[in-house]
Amino acid sequence: MLQKFDISWIQDYIPSSVNLKQTILLGSLGFAVFSSGHFIWFLIKPLFSPMRSIKSPPGGSFVLGHMPISRKVPTVGAWHRDQLRKYGHVFVYKVFFNQDRLCTTDPKALQHVLNNSFIYQKPSENRYILSRLLGNGLLFVEGDVHKRQRRIMNPAFGTLHIREMTEIFVTKSNELRDVLKKLSTSNPSQETAEWTPIEMLSHLSCTTLDIIGLAGFDYHFDSLDHLVRGDRDESELSFAFSQILNAIGGFTLLGILKMWFPIFRLIQFDRRSRIERSSQKTIQTIGRKLVEERKQMLKEDMEKGQVSKAKDLLTLLIRANLVEGGTSGQRDKTLSDEE
Repeated sequence: MLQKFDISWIQDYIPSSVNLKQTILLGSLGFAVFSSGHFIWFLIKPLFSPMRSIKSPPGGSFVLGHMPISRKVPTVGAWHRDQLRKYGHVFVYKVFFNQDRLCTTDPKALQHVLNNSFIYQKPSENRYILSRLLGNGLLFVEGDVHKRQRRIMNPAFGTLHIREMTEIFVTKSNELRDVLKKLSTSNPSQETAEWTPIEMLSHLSCTTLDIIGLAGFDYHFDSLDHLVRGDRDESELSFAFSQILNAIGGFTLLGILKMWFPIFRLIQFDRRSRIERSSQKTIQTIGRKLVEERKQMLKEDMEKGQVSKAKDLLTLLIRANLVEGGTSGQRDKTLSDEE
């Protein structure tokens, strides 16, 4: 008879802080990945890339590429600007596992890429990061699904609707201007009186989040105001977003493996995965609640023969869904609540 294979004795030879089952699981998954043909092609793909003939800065490691060098500079983007001065408006640099990334400031090239999104699709690792933050919506999908969603959403981005949202953009931009102006006069640089260093990333991110909240679904994050006051927004939705952003930020070995090798995404017992699941559940719950509230409001207005004055994208899309769903009911002309 076959007896149960006991491996508990191995625990006596490894540190107590190491979880044996997790270690074996990670090792098995790692072996599966490294022994696959996909991984081999992934490693040799840069050798056949058309970008190999473009000028590239020296240095960089095989695993992390030029990422550590570009992130260690005191000013965000300083390393990329240095390379542009050396190599012109186009150069190639290395990211994780020796993969190529093209950097260009040529307006015509950028216009070509942005106008041909079906050819120049987002890399799978970028879509994975977006899905962790925003779910599998318009920013995540590609190909025919993205084409259908974009066709349905285009009317909401018409000239008239965008013009109506201009007030939101201008108001928040002016608010950011006032904050930066105050910072530039209250925190003079110790090195020179001619300029004042300001940490722009947080201010721009908060302003963007505020605009998305108001223009997207008429939600007041007020994150820029909270940043200036130095306190934390206690609203459930804002806290969930901040939790996900903190979990995504920074690099860990497991995070890098998940980003580049989908099989590692099956690992969900780590702390970051737990935070992401909890925060995404909160965001989805509140999102569904907002959708149902807008649906009910619009249905009541339609029954009364009134037209809602709401200008946010969520209301515009739900209104279009209700009209199309009521007239045709075709799946290719409406968006699901999840989308």
